[in-house]
Amino acid sequence: MRLGNGRYLVAELTIEHLAMYSEGHKLAVFCQIGTACACCGDPGIHLALTANKNGEQQWIELYTADWTVMTIDHILPKAQGGKNEIE
Repeated sequence: MRLGNGRYLVAELTIEHLAMYSEGHKLAVFCQIGTACACCGDPGIHLALTANKNGEQQWIELYTADWTVMTIDHILPKAQGGKNEIE
């Protein structure tokens, strides 16, 4: 299945095991603060192993019910003194 961010679904993982995959900074943030979007409130419910078109690179990402990728961003931009830490 092709996802909207140009990646392809390799396998859907169990969302209950999110902490097992939280070695990456992005998933660690979701483990600490929850999976709800700060803007719209939609929860991340799909944990997925994804790959680029040729399968050479793979990622574990969190998606909403309609397969929109969940992202994180700085509350205060780094250019304005924001820190790269979970607060």
